[in-house]
Amino acid sequence: QAWVFLEFALLASLFTLTLRRHVMRSHRLAMEERAARERDRDLHELNNRLMLAVQAGRFGVWDYDVARREFLLNEHECELFELPGPIARKTVDQWLKVIHREVAARVRRLCEQALEGDEVYEMQFRIFLPGRQIRWLRSIGRVERDTQGRAVRVVGLDQDITRDVETRLQLQEALHRHDLAARAARGLVWEYDGATGLITRSPDVESQIGLPTQQLSSSFEDMVSFLAPASREDYRRLVSRILEGSETQVEQLLQFQHPNKGLRHMRLLCHVERDAQGRALKAFGMNIDVTAEIEAQNHMQALTDRLRLATEAARLGVWEYEVSTGRMAIDDTEPALLGLAADAPQT
Repeated sequence: QAWVFLEFALLASLFTLTLRRHVMRSHRLAMEERAARERDRDLHELNNRLMLAVQAGRFGVWDYDVARREFLLNEHECELFELPGPIARKTVDQWLKVIHREVAARVRRLCEQALEGDEVYEMQFRIFLPGRQIRWLRSIGRVERDTQGRAVRVVGLDQDITRDVETRLQLQEALHRHDLAARAARGLVWEYDGATGLITRSPDVESQIGLPTQQLSSSFEDMVSFLAPASREDYRRLVSRILEGSETQVEQLLQFQHPNKGLRHMRLLCHVERDAQGRALKAFGMNIDVTAEIEAQNHMQALTDRLRLATEAARLGVWEYEVSTGRMAIDDTEPALLGLAADAPQT
């Protein structure tokens, strides 16, 4: 009986251990299955978010098989390249044929560098479309490698940035034209940044007003010492109009004391961008050297004054005949010389 009882106890212990092991295994499998479901759900949610981001950003998706040297393009990627879709396969040579010939070699080199070492690459390039249309693309790709570190696959996104590139090129062209216009007008171009309180000027500032090129960026107050004393109060009022006024277009004639060229007359033209409170956010301006014009006007005024003094001293009458109208204008002395009343009409 003792042996029977001992055998029963051993069998019960083994059954208990087996049952416990089975329960623990079942629990572990259940936990693993739940974790797998959660991972699948998270992956599915992440994939949905990625697809929404791709659709919202109008990205084309491509997958490059390194061994087969072949691209697999999704529907929008086919639209970017104007290829029949919704899915297309293209070899490397077929893909490079549509890239602008001026950049095809650089694109090929960047791709080879990515396969050899870089995990992520980014580039911009132009492609040819039917009808000689050119489209600019921004491409981002990530290299996947095997356990030996060899590149086996590249997954990437392409985005149409034609509008951005054309806008930037138009802006560069406008700035170039603006620079040519400023040079033609003997002008000095400058820009005020309300956030920093600094003015950035074009490099010809030294030849224009004598400001050293080391001070291309400075404040409004830094300019006071370069102004002629007679213009300093006008300049301070001008700065107040720019920073605190309501005007968007400001103009002022100022005198600068150039260390080498002497007194220079500058006409300042300024456009101001303001916030809702009227504070200056940005100001774009040009200083045009009008010294020759002002000196010519002053010289003409001096000659006119001398002529007036000479005619008054000699009691000469001055008259002017306008051929187109047939009318004659006379000064105050001429009626007395001709014996006319001072208020006689001029004909």
